[in-house]
Amino acid sequence: MEIDKLLYSMIPLYEDRELLYSDIKKKFNWNDSQVKAAVDPILNRKLVELKQTKDKPKAKDKPKAKAKAKAKAAKPKKAKAAKKSNL
Repeated sequence: MEIDKLLYSMIPLYEDRELLYSDIKKKFNWNDSQVKAAVDPILNRKLVELKQTKDKPKAKDKPKAKAKAKAKAAKPKKAKAAKKSNL
């Protein structure tokens, strides 16, 4: 049972099956047939689980309303009339 737990934790870390086999072979000092006998059933179960989760369509989120955060053009301030000096 401990070996299964370790195999379950190792399998998601590898994308290459041959690399997975070689590392498990080194770790447990197994031959090729022992590695295949232990790993293949777990891989097949994992692949079925992954396919089932990928096949389920996810509910699409509704797009959020776009915020009207357009930068308003700064209105030019009215220039105050300069006081004329009475000379």
